[in-house]
Amino acid sequence: MSIYNLDHLFNPQTIGLLGRYDCHSCLEEVVYENLKSCQEKHVVMINLEGCQGRNCWFRNYGPCYGSLDEAPADIDLLIVSLPLTEIPAVLAAGGKCRVKNMIITRGREAAESDAHEQEIIAAARKNGIRLLGFKSFGLIVPGRRFNTSFFEAAPADGHMALISQSGAIISSILDLAAKKGVGFSHVVSLGSLADIDFGDIIDYLGWEYNVRGILLYIENLHDVKKFLSACRSVSMVKPIVAIKGGKSDLAREVVQKHTGYSAGDDHVYDTALRRAGVIRVQTIDELLAAGVSLSPQSLTAGENLGVITNSGGVGVLVVDSLLDRQLPLAVLPNNLQDRLQKDFQPYSGGLNPICISNAADSRRFIDVIELSLVEGNFDTMMVVMILSGWLDPTLIINEVRKTAAEQRVKMMYIWLGNRGDHAARAIELEDAGTSIFFSVEDAVNAYFYGMRYYAKLKKVVVVPPRFSRAIEYDYHQAEDLIASWSGKEPRRLSESAGKEILEAYRLPVNETRVVRSFAEAVEQAAAIGYPVVLKNNDPAHYYRSDFQGVRLGLSDRDALARAWMALEAANGLSGDHGFTVQKMIGPGAIDLHLGTRTDREFGPYIFLGMCGLSARMRANEAVILPPLNRLLAGKLIEKSWLHSCRQWLPFELEKLEEILVRLSQLVVDFPQLLEIDVDPLMFHDGRFQVVDVKVVLQDRGLVAPEHLATTPYPNQYEFHAVLRDGTKVLVRPIRPEDAEAHYAFVSSLSRQTSYYRFFSYEKELDDQQMSRFTQIDYDREIAIIAVVEQDGREVTIGVNRLVYYAHSNEHEFAIVVADEWQQSGVAAILMEKLIEIARDRRLKSIYGLVLSDNIKMLRFSKKFGFRITGREDDMVRIELDLTQPAAGEGA
Repeated sequence: MSIYNLDHLFNPQTIGLLGRYDCHSCLEEVVYENLKSCQEKHVVMINLEGCQGRNCWFRNYGPCYGSLDEAPADIDLLIVSLPLTEIPAVLAAGGKCRVKNMIITRGREAAESDAHEQEIIAAARKNGIRLLGFKSFGLIVPGRRFNTSFFEAAPADGHMALISQSGAIISSILDLAAKKGVGFSHVVSLGSLADIDFGDIIDYLGWEYNVRGILLYIENLHDVKKFLSACRSVSMVKPIVAIKGGKSDLAREVVQKHTGYSAGDDHVYDTALRRAGVIRVQTIDELLAAGVSLSPQSLTAGENLGVITNSGGVGVLVVDSLLDRQLPLAVLPNNLQDRLQKDFQPYSGGLNPICISNAADSRRFIDVIELSLVEGNFDTMMVVMILSGWLDPTLIINEVRKTAAEQRVKMMYIWLGNRGDHAARAIELEDAGTSIFFSVEDAVNAYFYGMRYYAKLKKVVVVPPRFSRAIEYDYHQAEDLIASWSGKEPRRLSESAGKEILEAYRLPVNETRVVRSFAEAVEQAAAIGYPVVLKNNDPAHYYRSDFQGVRLGLSDRDALARAWMALEAANGLSGDHGFTVQKMIGPGAIDLHLGTRTDREFGPYIFLGMCGLSARMRANEAVILPPLNRLLAGKLIEKSWLHSCRQWLPFELEKLEEILVRLSQLVVDFPQLLEIDVDPLMFHDGRFQVVDVKVVLQDRGLVAPEHLATTPYPNQYEFHAVLRDGTKVLVRPIRPEDAEAHYAFVSSLSRQTSYYRFFSYEKELDDQQMSRFTQIDYDREIAIIAVVEQDGREVTIGVNRLVYYAHSNEHEFAIVVADEWQQSGVAAILMEKLIEIARDRRLKSIYGLVLSDNIKMLRFSKKFGFRITGREDDMVRIELDLTQPAAGEGA
């Protein structure tokens, strides 16, 4: 349902309070008193025990109803405190009287089960009612004085939103925030995520203008795909900070007992949050500090930091604090050093921080700051002042504000001493480019979290490099193999079978022959060439060396005979599986452990680690979610132990990146692959080879890409077409690797074409815009491009884009074709495909905005069934109703 009805949840006009109440209903009295504080809301009281009792506390507050049927219709929000067994009937009545949202404050009791919860969820969907809960403490919107919670003291108004599964954690955070004078825009207790979840609230609050950052406390997730999609979208425009509870095995067991749902592996959570652009912290103190720090004033635009101070001792503390958090200071340019040496003595020659005299007055501070702004090439400047009678910090800030804005430098001031004289003025002086702190720790925290957010945004705009050759594989061969071996129960394959699947995706496996007699072994060893390896091929022996199931370095027939007798004596000939004869590889220059596993929440993930005992203990493993491109494969390598010895690696990284991408594609294509364990992947004689692999299959009834936490490149939308003049074009979804070609495409548009597409003249796109156009979330948008081949490279000649807006639950399309390819038929091809995709995704309608003088576009869209549904100034809204049968499309 996404954000359906959430406007009525956060800003209801009519609120109902329903339960079985008597004189002991103290919590509900707190809720009612909280609701009364918002005079704009109409509160309806419903007591299923009746309203005539002498001790019914409702009698003190006004009219009371004995059932939902008796209450006024169109309740926007109903707060229910009943056992779960009674709630389906309430939902049925709520559907009749148009209840839009329901908060369920109670959770499962001893006599209740999963079946009761599922019955409630089904009844809510049937009646179109959104659920917040179970075990929700409610929500608070301080700016509207709207409080449905059990907390008697609402937090102050602010610009951070807090979303938590745990009401107790909310209580702890609110208490700490009150002591620090921190406010919130929204506070939401999700409870056990029966319906409304993290993804819904993040999508909703991402469009709220007064929300500048979002804080999360997570125990588990039900819809990881929706969560990651919402976070990726919102984190591009406002920071999201999270604590994940349940890092250890014991803590995850507690989470399961507490919520009824199991949590996934913490390492997988970590990589998933990073992939979604979420900043993860470990403590409540950190969560609150990050939220406060990540204000617009503290967000930096680069890594070059300059520090100016009138105290050498404080300057040392600042440097230590920064370096403890691995935040380097910029090197002073030579010209700045020369000017400081010449004009401002004494000062710390050539060093950053720039330490000027403790007797420096306001004018000296202003002159040093302005010189450093102009000559220093800084992105952020931290000015540390020990305040004294001869310093006027207000004058300093106002004097340098213009220069800082011109140089696009963020200014961070630390005022130490005499706080009482200046604290009131600090609020008036802060703006988008200026922030003021009263301790070194707070300023360094702000810079640290600002840099973490900056680093995440910076990573987004990196264009993935292409491989030097195409990634080819045989999908149908792998499909036939997996279909023949997979069943409803997990099945561990023999090593030889696992290698066949890997070979279909062109993963480099060492030569492996299955034999069932000694004579066959001798024949195959001679064909492969000595030395060879003899292995037991029985999949029941997961670690063959534990069962004496491997003999290495067999140099001749006699050695092979001795090995055969030893394996047969230890294990017996493994039935249909037999033994395998393999070429002896090694010793390797380097051995790696990699593969895929299936997390209970996030589905498949890819790991890279060390071989041997470390592999069994899963120590020193780096993990990442598929799908991978070359850039993401490189990030996995960077997170692994390989990064620390990168300069000594005997292979080019591209070779390992290609193996990881092939492995990723394999697990993306086949949900049946529960586990792939390559141990080792050996680099020997200039190439990688899979020496051993263990594969587990299970048919779980899933169809790709349902099993993935993130939607992969939708290659089902690729096709070839022919234009009117016979030119062949490839039509396909856009990829991150298309950034360079897309930049050239936009830059080639004429002024009029650009104006009609962007409603302004966009000659060039910056890196942020380019990443937004090419690194898209296929869950919520699609961009179909038409490319032709020119001089051996792909050239983009047109693009049609469909974007989902969560706040309005609408999909907007926008199409543009290169000037020289207009009237070629490519626009019709792109539009037909986009409408086909919209229907495939079961959208009800799509719309576009067209300038009123763009007659050609209005005529073009009419051919596809679009009709004008609105006009405003010089803009026309056109819409296509997809619930009607397709008629005349492409005419």
